[in-house]
Amino acid sequence: MFAAEKYREWLKHPGFNGGGGRTKSTNITQNYSPEEAARRSLVMDEAKLIYDANKGQMGAYPGAQPIAPSQETLSAENYLRALVPGQVQNVASLNNAVNFGLGNVLDVNSNPYMPSAIQAGIRPITQSYMDPNGVMSQIRQGAVEAGGVGGSRQGIAEGVAAGRYAQAVGDTAAKMANEQYGMGLDTFEKTMMFAPSAMQAGMMPAQTLANVGASTEGRLADQAAWEEQRKLWEMNAPWMPLQNYANIVYGGGSAGSTTTGTGPGKTTGQQLLGGVSGGLAGASLGTALSLSNPMTAGLAGLGALAGFL
Repeated sequence: MFAAEKYREWLKHPGFNGGGGRTKSTNITQNYSPEEAARRSLVMDEAKLIYDANKGQMGAYPGAQPIAPSQETLSAENYLRALVPGQVQNVASLNNAVNFGLGNVLDVNSNPYMPSAIQAGIRPITQSYMDPNGVMSQIRQGAVEAGGVGGSRQGIAEGVAAGRYAQAVGDTAAKMANEQYGMGLDTFEKTMMFAPSAMQAGMMPAQTLANVGASTEGRLADQAAWEEQRKLWEMNAPWMPLQNYANIVYGGGSAGSTTTGTGPGKTTGQQLLGGVSGGLAGASLGTALSLSNPMTAGLAGLGALAGFL
């Protein structure tokens, strides 16, 4: 009867429904052997000595400082700068040549020497007609010999000769102009092929200055990066010995270590259920044993206690 009443009371306990678990913490302390603990102490003591000796004594930034440009480099940069004005003039000349080769070269009158060249071309024709032994002279001489000076035959002959003279002169001039135009077309074609190179050459002054600027900027960038790293070093230098010392002290551990963990323990309901089971089993065992030996009746209480644990 007593066990049944206790069982009913335990069932009424708020935590018996199995919900709302509680946790139990476990602390594990690991102790080093005396030999290992002594060695760790020696390491920490030595780290303390090193820290005391180096704090505030980290010195200047140890990184390599940028190398100053050599005289050859500076001379090369100055030489390139000096080339730029001449390059600009050459580019202007190239642009004029391209413009002429793509336009004016097709106009025969754009050649200032063309008229004199035509005159030189027709001069032999004029001489062949007008010289003392020329065509006109022979016509007059023939009229004199025939007694028909000033006659119609002389006039017709001189007219024909004059026409032939004009025709020869015109043909020569046209041929020379056509040849000039053909050379202009050839120049035009070559200019078309050369134009991309001329346009690329127009960028040479800018490229030269860009190369010099890139060289100068590269040195300045290296110097600026070095200055930045040096300043960061100077800012962090006072803390570096302390950081190294702290890494040894905290990273190396102490004479022992403690690990604390939490994990799910028995809920109140589970403990109570275990207590009920242990109590019932203990009570039954105690009742059975008490029949033969009253000294064993206390085992029922021990069974209940074991169930709670």
